[in-house]
Amino acid sequence: MSGGEAVVVEPFRIAVPEDKLRQLRERILGYPWHAAAADEAVGWRYGPATSYLRELCDQWLHGWDWRREEQRLNRFPQVLVQAGPKRLHAVHQRRGVEGRRALVLVHGWPGSFIEMERVIEPLVWPERHGGDPADGFDVIVPSLPGYGFSDRLSAPEGPRAAAAAIARLIRALGYEDYIVHGGDWGAEISVWLGFDDAHACRGIHLAMRGLAGNEPLGPEAPAEERTWQQDSDRRLAQLGLYALMQTEETQTLGLALADSPVGAMAWMLDKFVRWIDAPDARAVEAMLGRDRLLANIAIHLFTDTVTSALWIYPGYMLEARSLPEGRRVERPVGIFALPNDPVYPWPPRSLLERHYNIVQWTRPARGAHFAALETPDELVEDLRRLARRIGF
Repeated sequence: MSGGEAVVVEPFRIAVPEDKLRQLRERILGYPWHAAAADEAVGWRYGPATSYLRELCDQWLHGWDWRREEQRLNRFPQVLVQAGPKRLHAVHQRRGVEGRRALVLVHGWPGSFIEMERVIEPLVWPERHGGDPADGFDVIVPSLPGYGFSDRLSAPEGPRAAAAAIARLIRALGYEDYIVHGGDWGAEISVWLGFDDAHACRGIHLAMRGLAGNEPLGPEAPAEERTWQQDSDRRLAQLGLYALMQTEETQTLGLALADSPVGAMAWMLDKFVRWIDAPDARAVEAMLGRDRLLANIAIHLFTDTVTSALWIYPGYMLEARSLPEGRRVERPVGIFALPNDPVYPWPPRSLLERHYNIVQWTRPARGAHFAALETPDELVEDLRRLARRIGF
């Protein structure tokens, strides 16, 4: 910690005010479906099918019990940590034995700390799931700055700044070293932790490429790398309009989404359905459970962070978007290369190895973008394998 910053760690329990639940119900009830109706033949071509979104809203109103979700989530100990200008929320599940080892799990957008729910207990208590007690960790799952129960943002703040805030949180919780895992924004944040906080970050586990590949490739680059970049650029042009809007029209989009819980649900639901390795919305729902799908979206609405969560996008454009020229992450890196990400395909290993000290490469049989939601068992085992490999 620098500059004599005060550190405050407070216990936290989720308790969404009743008036917030009521207000959102009223706004969903009053949504003008007649004005938003689309021909069902359109399906998901231009966004969520109206009939499915309406069904999900009906579930929210008549079949979904947020208080039950709260109770389930509150089984995890949580904290609010002031270790810098803003407070960060985090799940902090201790194993409760000496020789604590910290494993930090970092989510992205449109996820939340709830994204990691399925993997926390197996990582902390492997013996309860048929594993070796020696593989147990203390697990920290921060809510990104501006997300969920962390303090809201009102201006751009990128992934490198988020990494610095998370490093302060880890230190405030009493850990001198850790392993970090991330996907989506969590991958870029994890790489910055491995670079800027290398004295404490013992290893990095990535479910997306992170910073590698952000720089343009010249004609001297291997043909397979240039082919990958062309494919990546094509996918972003086709499916990355959301990111352009969240970067260039952050305030305009945020004002609209903050005003309409149904609109915000549509915006986020579309990404969960398109980015999960499943054939349609019903299959996504079967994989995650409708309650968990709703909870991941609802946390943005209950905390009024729908807009705040978008500021990482323009923040990213204002920061360095790749490692300094000629530098690489020398801490051990494990790659968990989900095979079917529709927007962010994995680069060839040769490109990644110029940037990272790769010691482990795993390609699961399935999965697209959300490792902890889609392949939780495989992710848990891969994290254990990396920790054993690097002697952590």
